[in-house]
Amino acid sequence: MWLLKSLLSSDPLPSIVGGGVYLRVPQMQDFGPWRDLREASRDFLTPWEPLWPADDLTRPAFKRRLRRYARDMITDDAYPLLVFRTGDHQLLGGVTLSNVRRGIS
Repeated sequence: MWLLKSLLSSDPLPSIVGGGVYLRVPQMQDFGPWRDLREASRDFLTPWEPLWPADDLTRPAFKRRLRRYARDMITDDAYPLLVFRTGDHQLLGGVTLSNVRRGIS
C-alpha cells in the first residue's frame, strides 16, 4: 500500500541518474507531461501497442495505470520508469523492465 501512496503523491522518489537523463517511477504529478507526450507520439506508438481505450489520456486512466504499475512492482513482475532530461526535467519517454527473473532462470 505504501508504494501506491508514493505513486499517487508528489513526494520525490528515488531515481537512476546517468548520461544526462534520469529514470524514476511514474507519479500522479507526471500526468500532464505524460499525456502531452503520449498524444504527440500517438502515430509512432499505435503500431506496437494494443488499441488505446477511449479514456487513455484522462486523469482517471492514468491513475489506473499507476495502480497497475504498483501491483507489477510489488509482485516483482515489472518496473515501469519514466525518462527525464536532467537539465530541465523534460519528460522524454518511458521504459518498462519486465519478465523479471530472480535466481537461476
